[in-house]
Amino acid sequence: MARKKRLLMILGAGSSVACGMPSVAEINTLMASWAREFAETWQFTNFYDRVWRALERHLASGFQSARQSPNFERALGDLLALMHWVRPSPEGSALATLFEQTQPPPNLSFINSDRYGPYIEVKTMIAHLAARLACEMRKRCIAMPTDLRALEQWRAMLRALRGRFDVAIYNLNYDTVALSGWPDAFTGFDIDGRFDPAAVYRRDWEGIFHLHGSVHFSLANSLGDHIVWRNDLKGAFLDSNDRFADYGSDGKDFLPTTLIAGGFKLDQLLTEPFQAYRAALTRDIALADAIMIGGYGFGDTHVNRALCCALALSRARPPVLVLDWAGPQTEPMDVRQDAWARELRQALFASSPFVGAGTSVIEMPAVLAEQGRCEVSSAHRVAIWYGGFGDAAPLIDRLTHWLH
Repeated sequence: MARKKRLLMILGAGSSVACGMPSVAEINTLMASWAREFAETWQFTNFYDRVWRALERHLASGFQSARQSPNFERALGDLLALMHWVRPSPEGSALATLFEQTQPPPNLSFINSDRYGPYIEVKTMIAHLAARLACEMRKRCIAMPTDLRALEQWRAMLRALRGRFDVAIYNLNYDTVALSGWPDAFTGFDIDGRFDPAAVYRRDWEGIFHLHGSVHFSLANSLGDHIVWRNDLKGAFLDSNDRFADYGSDGKDFLPTTLIAGGFKLDQLLTEPFQAYRAALTRDIALADAIMIGGYGFGDTHVNRALCCALALSRARPPVLVLDWAGPQTEPMDVRQDAWARELRQALFASSPFVGAGTSVIEMPAVLAEQGRCEVSSAHRVAIWYGGFGDAAPLIDRLTHWLH
């Protein structure tokens, strides 16, 4: 009996929003409120708000067509950079000395401005925000109804896909939506919750791998030296630790956290299980017979580069199916200049014309979605479905035909 083809799936936030998980815009609002509450409670400067406002000023000066808006990930990344900046020599940033900024920035105030005081204050806020995000996601997963229509659509889609392919899922979300359709999926963690990187490398193909963390992850102890898996989401979890740091590139330090968020993701991914997952993703993209990408904003460089490097060098490119949603005003790929379209073209190494499936004509994505058709780049074997992630389930036979 011939083996099934290998399907690689990459799931982004858009695949979970219909199940009650927060969008990036909603997390932006939540993160701002958590930072404000924390600053008021401890009488700290609201460093997160200061960074956000700086981001707004910075991004507002770009060209209109390429202009971006702040989001919580960029703000957390800049907060990490600020933490490193105010850390005293010989750690921290040498640029502080270059700019004669040996004291904390004059437009920021700290309760304790001596030596490590500013560093500790910023670090404490980052740890608090990381823990609040994990708690919020866990709370939503607990409250998610099991009979939700969006979950039923996902389960139907996954059953159909696993009937036709061996499936490996790289989940960029923290939630339990992917696991809801495959509760016994291999994750690299054993029955006792311990992670085994060798098992990830030895496996043949299938599994669900939470590349950026999971609500099931917990730091094993107060030292934060490794992550364990805990099945009971109502139990005790340790999501961050501001009293310990793990060193990344160029002396930058990073708090142990169960979720990967913000800038410097390549450094944050250096610990397990993230290191093994990222290495496996690179391998699996190169070995995949087909690739499906659902609800992903193409905002993670490490994922985009893994895709681009494999697809650009492949002698027999695997077909790629992107599941997304288009509004009435969404423009065709050959016209769009927004960040999502630009990053998709680069990540999938697909610069050739996109046209309506079955034609040689450029068509509006909303019309294609209404007719149950995709926008395709035949030369690069890329198809984009614009009818929404969940609503792809009833058309899975037609969509998987493209993947074969």
